[in-house]
Amino acid sequence: MYAAKELEKNTYKFFGFGMKEKSLRKIDIENRLKYALENKKFIIHYRRKYILKVDQ
Repeated sequence: MYAAKELEKNTYKFFGFGMKEKSLRKIDIENRLKYALENKKFIIHYRRKYILKVDQ
């Protein structure tokens, strides 16, 4: 459904092997992120961002 929507409105697309691989990879990433959040595996590094304005 999402692949067809990306192409254009009022279209269809058959489910293919590449779509299966893409969806399995997405599910795997989501599961790993969920596990990492639940087990406090994330470390946040904060670095300030400076914007220097130079007048000429």
